[in-house]
Amino acid sequence: MNAKKQPLRKHEDICIFYKSQPAYNPQMTYGEPYNKGFRKNQFTGSYGDFKTVEVKSNGERYPTDVIYFKTAESEGEVYHPTQKPVELGRYLIRTFTKKGDVVLDNTCGSGSFLVSAVLEGRKFIGIEKNEDVYLFKKHKVDY
Repeated sequence: MNAKKQPLRKHEDICIFYKSQPAYNPQMTYGEPYNKGFRKNQFTGSYGDFKTVEVKSNGERYPTDVIYFKTAESEGEVYHPTQKPVELGRYLIRTFTKKGDVVLDNTCGSGSFLVSAVLEGRKFIGIEKNEDVYLFKKHKVDY
């Protein structure tokens, strides 16, 4: 453990690659509704009269670049040391793909994201260089 040498990491980067701008289906979250009253609209241009706009929210929020999910261990048996939770894969696939799209996992390991693709109605390509680690069948998903 590196705790005595550097801060412990509480996050992990996930990279999403695409040829052209992908679909974006934000998975909205919910917070406390608010009403901040009225303020001047600042999007009408540089000159002229500003229209007032009401600043309020019903609690619906756009996602941020930090998302929280339970670990793969919380979903059941873990087959790979860096296994990701299926729910994380489902979230990302719903957010950045359309039904019928192809999801590529070029380091698929246990196959969590492949399972996620099947559950979300997407096709998949999984690549894993270590034959001992390819455990997609362990998830018991019909595809």
